[in-house]
Amino acid sequence: MHYHVVVKGRVQGVCFRATVCERAKGFDLSGTVKNLADGDVEIHVFGDEKTIDAFLESLKQDAGFGMVSSFSIKKDSLKKEESGFKVVH
Repeated sequence: MHYHVVVKGRVQGVCFRATVCERAKGFDLSGTVKNLADGDVEIHVFGDEKTIDAFLESLKQDAGFGMVSSFSIKKDSLKKEESGFKVVH
């Protein structure tokens, strides 16, 4: 499963991308995270739907130094072959 997530809130300049990356690795998910020009953060995450949901819930509960106000989520069944999670610029 693939989720395309746009995160709103205080999520830039607070190490949120690093938090997302660490958390995703802890959930054994793959994908990318990057800052958007409008101050939001974009996440592409691949894995099991229940695991992704748990990952996103964990970010809602504890976003490190950031603060999540909302998620915009689009789901599809794309598969990703490569493993790992990284910050892209």
